[in-house]
Amino acid sequence: MRAQPKPASAARHRQRHGKVETRRLCAATGLSVEKDKSYRITLVVTDPWEDDHKSGEIDPQKAKGIETGPQGYGFEKMTWRAVLGLPARRLLASNWFATIIRIGNRGFGEIVLPYDRKESPPCQCPSTTSYTAQFRARKSGEVFIYVNDTVVAFPAISVTSMR
Repeated sequence: MRAQPKPASAARHRQRHGKVETRRLCAATGLSVEKDKSYRITLVVTDPWEDDHKSGEIDPQKAKGIETGPQGYGFEKMTWRAVLGLPARRLLASNWFATIIRIGNRGFGEIVLPYDRKESPPCQCPSTTSYTAQFRARKSGEVFIYVNDTVVAFPAISVTSMR
Protein backbone atom coordinates (compact mmCIF):
# COMPACT_ATOMS: atom_id res chain seq x y z
CA MET A 1 0.00 0.00 0.00
CA ARG A 2 1.27 3.48 -0.86
CA ALA A 3 -0.31 6.81 -0.01
CA GLN A 4 0.86 10.16 -1.27
CA PRO A 5 -0.48 13.64 -2.01
CA LYS A 6 -1.75 14.49 -5.48
CA PRO A 7 0.77 16.00 -7.95
CA ALA A 8 -0.44 19.55 -7.11
CA SER A 9 1.21 19.18 -3.70
CA ALA A 10 4.07 16.97 -4.85
CA ALA A 11 6.69 19.31 -3.43
CA ARG A 12 6.10 17.83 0.03
CA HIS A 13 4.85 14.33 -0.89
CA ARG A 14 5.57 11.31 1.25
CA GLN A 15 5.23 7.67 0.37
CA ARG A 16 4.54 4.92 2.83
CA HIS A 17 4.65 1.23 2.01
CA GLY A 18 3.15 -1.37 4.25
CA LYS A 19 1.32 -4.64 4.26
CA VAL A 20 -2.40 -4.66 4.91
CA GLU A 21 -3.88 -8.02 5.82
CA THR A 22 -7.61 -8.14 5.19
CA ARG A 23 -8.17 -10.52 8.11
CA ARG A 24 -6.95 -7.89 10.59
CA LEU A 25 -9.49 -5.72 12.37
CA CYS A 26 -7.73 -2.52 11.27
CA ALA A 27 -4.29 -1.58 9.94
CA ALA A 28 -2.53 1.60 11.03
CA THR A 29 -0.52 3.07 8.16
CA GLY A 30 1.68 5.38 10.21
CA LEU A 31 0.80 8.14 7.73
CA SER A 32 -0.99 11.27 8.87
CA VAL A 33 -3.07 13.48 6.62
CA GLU A 34 -4.14 17.10 7.00
CA LYS A 35 -7.72 18.34 6.78
CA ASP A 36 -8.80 19.66 3.35
CA LYS A 37 -5.67 18.39 1.54
CA SER A 38 -5.89 15.89 -1.32
CA TYR A 39 -4.21 12.49 -1.27
CA ARG A 40 -3.82 9.47 -3.50
CA ILE A 41 -3.73 5.93 -2.20
CA THR A 42 -2.55 2.92 -4.18
CA LEU A 43 -3.26 -0.64 -3.11
CA VAL A 44 -1.01 -3.26 -4.72
CA VAL A 45 -2.54 -6.73 -4.49
CA THR A 46 0.05 -9.47 -4.05
CA ASP A 47 -2.23 -12.31 -2.84
CA PRO A 48 -5.73 -13.33 -3.95
CA TRP A 49 -8.27 -10.81 -2.65
CA GLU A 50 -10.93 -13.06 -1.21
CA ASP A 51 -13.42 -12.89 1.60
CA ASP A 52 -13.56 -16.03 3.75
CA HIS A 53 -10.31 -17.44 2.30
CA LYS A 54 -9.22 -20.45 4.36
CA SER A 55 -5.48 -19.79 4.64
CA GLY A 56 -4.70 -23.00 6.55
CA GLU A 57 -6.34 -25.25 3.94
CA ILE A 58 -3.95 -27.25 1.75
CA ASP A 59 -6.42 -27.89 -1.10
CA PRO A 60 -6.65 -24.67 -3.19
CA GLN A 61 -10.25 -25.38 -4.19
CA LYS A 62 -11.35 -25.78 -0.56
CA ALA A 63 -9.34 -22.72 0.49
CA LYS A 64 -10.99 -20.47 -2.09
CA GLY A 65 -13.18 -17.69 -0.77
CA ILE A 66 -15.32 -15.09 -2.52
CA GLU A 67 -13.19 -13.27 -5.11
CA THR A 68 -13.44 -9.51 -4.89
CA GLY A 69 -11.40 -6.30 -4.91
CA PRO A 70 -11.32 -3.05 -2.94
CA GLN A 71 -14.87 -2.19 -4.07
CA GLY A 72 -16.09 -5.32 -2.26
CA TYR A 73 -19.12 -7.31 -3.38
CA GLY A 74 -22.89 -7.02 -3.11
CA PHE A 75 -25.86 -9.35 -2.71
CA GLU A 76 -25.06 -11.27 -5.91
CA LYS A 77 -22.10 -13.04 -4.24
CA MET A 78 -23.36 -13.26 -0.66
CA THR A 79 -23.51 -16.60 1.10
CA TRP A 80 -26.18 -17.40 3.65
CA ARG A 81 -23.63 -16.66 6.41
CA ALA A 82 -23.02 -13.20 4.94
CA VAL A 83 -26.76 -12.48 4.92
CA LEU A 84 -26.99 -13.49 8.59
CA GLY A 85 -24.01 -11.26 9.38
CA LEU A 86 -25.44 -8.11 7.76
CA PRO A 87 -26.47 -6.47 11.07
CA ALA A 88 -22.93 -6.90 12.45
CA ARG A 89 -21.14 -5.44 9.41
CA ARG A 90 -19.06 -2.34 10.16
CA LEU A 91 -20.66 -0.08 7.54
CA LEU A 92 -24.17 -1.27 6.71
CA ALA A 93 -24.60 0.81 3.54
CA SER A 94 -21.32 -0.34 1.91
CA ASN A 95 -20.42 -3.55 0.11
CA TRP A 96 -19.03 -6.57 1.93
CA PHE A 97 -15.23 -6.52 2.05
CA ALA A 98 -15.02 -2.99 0.58
CA THR A 99 -11.77 -1.27 1.55
CA ILE A 100 -12.45 1.52 4.01
CA ILE A 101 -10.10 4.40 4.78
CA ARG A 102 -10.50 5.81 8.27
CA ILE A 103 -8.90 9.05 9.40
CA GLY A 104 -8.20 9.26 13.11
CA ASN A 105 -8.83 6.73 15.83
CA ARG A 106 -11.98 8.39 17.24
CA GLY A 107 -15.26 9.62 15.86
CA PHE A 108 -16.48 9.24 12.32
CA GLY A 109 -13.82 9.48 9.66
CA GLU A 110 -14.56 6.56 7.33
CA ILE A 111 -14.27 7.04 3.59
CA VAL A 112 -15.33 4.48 0.96
CA LEU A 113 -13.34 5.26 -2.17
CA PRO A 114 -13.92 4.44 -5.86
CA TYR A 115 -10.74 2.67 -7.03
CA ASP A 116 -9.34 2.50 -10.55
CA ARG A 117 -7.82 -0.89 -11.43
CA LYS A 118 -4.50 -1.33 -13.25
CA GLU A 119 -3.00 -4.67 -14.28
CA SER A 120 0.77 -5.13 -14.48
CA PRO A 121 2.34 -5.58 -17.93
CA PRO A 122 2.12 -9.20 -19.23
CA CYS A 123 5.91 -9.58 -19.09
CA GLN A 124 6.16 -8.66 -15.39
CA CYS A 125 6.65 -11.57 -13.02
CA PRO A 126 5.15 -11.92 -10.56
CA SER A 127 2.16 -10.07 -11.91
CA THR A 128 0.36 -7.60 -9.67
CA THR A 129 -2.87 -5.69 -9.74
CA SER A 130 -3.01 -2.19 -8.32
CA TYR A 131 -5.95 -0.02 -7.37
CA THR A 132 -5.68 3.75 -7.03
CA ALA A 133 -8.07 6.31 -5.57
CA GLN A 134 -7.90 9.95 -4.55
CA PHE A 135 -9.52 11.58 -1.55
CA ARG A 136 -9.72 14.87 0.29
CA ALA A 137 -9.18 14.51 4.02
CA ARG A 138 -12.23 15.71 5.98
CA LYS A 139 -10.15 15.93 9.14
CA SER A 140 -6.54 15.61 10.22
CA GLY A 141 -5.16 12.42 11.70
CA GLU A 142 -3.56 9.05 11.03
CA VAL A 143 -4.88 6.93 8.16
CA PHE A 144 -6.18 3.45 9.01
CA ILE A 145 -7.32 0.82 6.50
CA TYR A 146 -9.77 -2.03 6.99
CA VAL A 147 -12.26 -4.06 5.01
CA ASN A 148 -16.00 -3.91 5.62
CA ASP A 149 -16.63 -7.19 7.32
CA THR A 150 -18.53 -8.49 10.31
CA VAL A 151 -17.11 -7.44 13.65
CA VAL A 152 -18.50 -9.11 16.72
CA ALA A 153 -17.21 -8.14 20.14
CA PHE A 154 -17.90 -10.30 23.14
CA PRO A 155 -17.50 -8.93 26.65
CA ALA A 156 -14.70 -10.56 28.61
CA ILE A 157 -15.85 -13.63 30.44
CA SER A 158 -14.01 -14.55 33.58
CA VAL A 159 -14.40 -17.73 35.50
CA THR A 160 -13.64 -17.68 39.19
CA SER A 161 -12.96 -20.90 41.00
CA MET A 162 -14.39 -21.12 44.48
CA ARG A 163 -12.79 -23.61 46.86
